[in-house]
Amino acid sequence: MLDGEIKTIMAKKRILIAGAYGVGNLGDEAILAGTLNLMRANSDLRKNEVIVFSRNPSETEKIHRIETRRRNPVDLLRSDEVIIGGGELFQSFGNMAIKYSLLGLICKTLRKNLIFHAIGASSDLGRVEKMFTRLSLNVADQITVRDKASKRRLLDLGVNKTINILDDPAIYVKPITQFMASFLLEKEGIQTNKNSIRIAIVSQLFQNRKLNDEFYRFLLEFLKDFLSKNSDINVIFVPFNKHFDKPLDSDIIYGKWLEKQLKTKKFKAIEGNYSPSQMMGIIGLMDIVLSTRLHPLIFATKMKVSAIGIGVFDKTIAFCKHHKIPLVKASELKKIPVLINNLIKNKPTSNSE
Repeated sequence: MLDGEIKTIMAKKRILIAGAYGVGNLGDEAILAGTLNLMRANSDLRKNEVIVFSRNPSETEKIHRIETRRRNPVDLLRSDEVIIGGGELFQSFGNMAIKYSLLGLICKTLRKNLIFHAIGASSDLGRVEKMFTRLSLNVADQITVRDKASKRRLLDLGVNKTINILDDPAIYVKPITQFMASFLLEKEGIQTNKNSIRIAIVSQLFQNRKLNDEFYRFLLEFLKDFLSKNSDINVIFVPFNKHFDKPLDSDIIYGKWLEKQLKTKKFKAIEGNYSPSQMMGIIGLMDIVLSTRLHPLIFATKMKVSAIGIGVFDKTIAFCKHHKIPLVKASELKKIPVLINNLIKNKPTSNSE
């Protein structure tokens, strides 16, 4: 029996998961949560030794209940399989495409089984980034992407491996109960027992300064007018990114700015830190979600909440088109009030409390 136990332990595969985890981005944490839920469903966590690389190991362990470490060569050397992903890792911002391409190339140099899982590829890649992306993905053992546009971009770059499309892993996040979500909102000072319509807004810093200024000026003027004309509306700003390394990339800055400018109890920015499961439950209490970010739209889709996407980023545009979610281009912001009013008029019933 002892020999059998030893053989079982020795047969365990060491799996290393690497991605943009532990930096304060709820979308990336949702990807990891969904991936781990799938692995639990397939008994992969029980059968194998799984470690996640994270910039903030203690926070990642708290959220996901998984062994977590900062990136280090020892765990990379000890691993049998490396899963890189998911999310839009292949983009220019922060040299991410080069960083994850180099990690993939190092893994194959060390003869590890290499999987790129549920990744996205942006249209903004430069010449050098395209070269590294092509080299890295062409030595991978498996590649999956989460949208057709990313697959097309990778094929156009000269990636000659089989590329399969699958849903963003965030769809496998399990939400907390409505009761628990209501409790969290009430702690934030947001009443959930009133028969009002709740609209969630999720947005962020845009690297294009002109677009950033135009969008938030529009949002401020729209909300001033909209809230003054609708007594039964509550708007909730929902931060999805509280970047630990880049404070200016924290969504709450824009939520608090709007809150200060509007000076009304009908607008509130959520300030707490929540797990993907908690946030999915909170999104489930909304009537409408308006988002520039992808994962709030994924959460809204799963929770059957009406949504409107703002088409600033490739991944958001691709998701909205695939799921037939109303999409507003950055140059068509004036369509937002019309779309919101139409959703309110066609709302079948109010949220049950």
